[in-house]
Amino acid sequence: MENNRFFRSVNRFNAVSIMLVFIGVVVLGIYLLLGVTRGNPAQSVAVDTNTAENIATTMKVGELREVNGHNVHWSRLVTEAESNLNVSKYFANQTRNVVFWVGVDMTPSWVFDTNEYLVSSFRPVEIKPAFETKNHTAAFIVESIQADTNNDGILSADDDHTLAFVRPDGSSYTQVYQGPQRLIDTSVVAAENTVIVMQSHADSTVVRKYDLADFSLKAEQSTQPPQR
Repeated sequence: MENNRFFRSVNRFNAVSIMLVFIGVVVLGIYLLLGVTRGNPAQSVAVDTNTAENIATTMKVGELREVNGHNVHWSRLVTEAESNLNVSKYFANQTRNVVFWVGVDMTPSWVFDTNEYLVSSFRPVEIKPAFETKNHTAAFIVESIQADTNNDGILSADDDHTLAFVRPDGSSYTQVYQGPQRLIDTSVVAAENTVIVMQSHADSTVVRKYDLADFSLKAEQSTQPPQR
């Protein structure tokens, strides 16, 4: 009799354990599903716009991202997966513009007044102030392809690149370069309040140092690998 009671208790414990595990799996699955849905571009707001070729195309405003140290957020405007835009397949889903949502009223401010360009790179320049634990965004670097400079009928990485800075709220668009060199990397020199930008084309690499106060050029050097 005692053995039967023991086995009944074990069976009840096993049944409760299995039920708890099942509930945990269900809760975890719901949590993961909601997380994926939040980050899914398909949940973005769709807008209609026109390209330079006057072809109606659907674009989407993507997820919000915070600008560190400022009451500002930003979002990308990207093309649909299947687009009629006259661009390289490599850029079929790439960014066409960026919007900043500024201040308490979240006033929208667009980097470009057109959606004809391809934004090949959009990255923050961040500095950690003294006695602070979190980085502050000092500016954004924008690299875009604005014209079919090689006349092959499409906008692609083979065309000239335009490099510019904007303030953390998207204002003060300042173009600093236009040509074949592509953006490779950036590095902040906090003590100087400057940013070093590395670009390359063919076998040539160029580094330029810009003042983050006014985006003026402070220094420039170029090099090529040894020919041996």
